[in-house]
Amino acid sequence: MSKAYLSAQGVDTSKDDVYPDLVFALPVIHEAGAAQHDSARTGIIGVGVMSYFGWISNDKRGHQIYSDYLEKISQFVEWLLSRGYGVRLLIGSESDNATVKAIGDRVAKRFGTPSANSLLAEPAESLEELMRQMKATDAIVATRFHNVVCALKCAKPVLSISYAGKNDELLEKFGLADFVQQVENLNLELLIRQFEKLEKDRVVLSTKIRGRIQLLQKSLDQQYAHLLDVLS
Repeated sequence: MSKAYLSAQGVDTSKDDVYPDLVFALPVIHEAGAAQHDSARTGIIGVGVMSYFGWISNDKRGHQIYSDYLEKISQFVEWLLSRGYGVRLLIGSESDNATVKAIGDRVAKRFGTPSANSLLAEPAESLEELMRQMKATDAIVATRFHNVVCALKCAKPVLSISYAGKNDELLEKFGLADFVQQVENLNLELLIRQFEKLEKDRVVLSTKIRGRIQLLQKSLDQQYAHLLDVLS
């Protein structure tokens, strides 16, 4: 999308190559193991939330957009908990803390105060810490773009609640085009169906994601080699 944008601005990009997001060059986080399954529980699902008030700054519909999003994402978290999943709320920015609290308050009204094992929410001061948290989940549903990127980096099956074309384009490249929804038209029933398929196929999807990650890392290695040639 960056190349297309520059081209639209009149920049000649005809001879320019396109390389992956540099985050795919980060080392894999191994400190926290992947979530372990047993007969006592279904799994841990990461839900990356966002204080989203619309893509356009000062959108007059902003508060309604946020209210609708908060209601539907809260209902989704409640649905997960009601079916025995544990939920880890993933915090992509300090501004999302209010949304995390609002979801926790809504869950408490329905289920009582959730146990530490059923609903987790911890700050992440870096991408590395965020990925450590993701490594302890089985699948991820996320809104922020960098949460989606980090989920893929961790080879986690991910469903994107998208606010920009880059989210859709990224998942399409990973063969996950069926697992995207637009945040401002979020359909809860569809989200549940998409999640059920994502969770059912998570082993196959994780293998597919790992293969794609290897290709991206090779592409980044080529980029670094090219840059060294230019600078030397």
